[in-house]
Amino acid sequence: MTSAREEVRALFDLWHKEYAAGVNRFALLKNDASEEEDRLEVETREGRVLRVCVEASGTRFVVETPSECAGIYESLDALLNECSPAYRDHFAGALFAKLQAL
Repeated sequence: MTSAREEVRALFDLWHKEYAAGVNRFALLKNDASEEEDRLEVETREGRVLRVCVEASGTRFVVETPSECAGIYESLDALLNECSPAYRDHFAGALFAKLQAL
């Protein structure tokens, strides 16, 4: 049986594949054993660094960094769409390119 922490780390691998191209940096921060929740550090294309607390279920993201992005998001996509216009543009461009290729 896997722990919640192992599940989040497995999800991180998926998130990294999905979102890393749209941001400058995407990292899972190393936590000590006393911390219950994992944290991501995401640097947007605009250079904004967001520290994001990930619930054990991997289904809720809380931006800890003081900024206009502070809040709770249901997905990384929702967080990045809200906090990074450059991410939105990158995602839209990639989607458009895939549709054109069809």
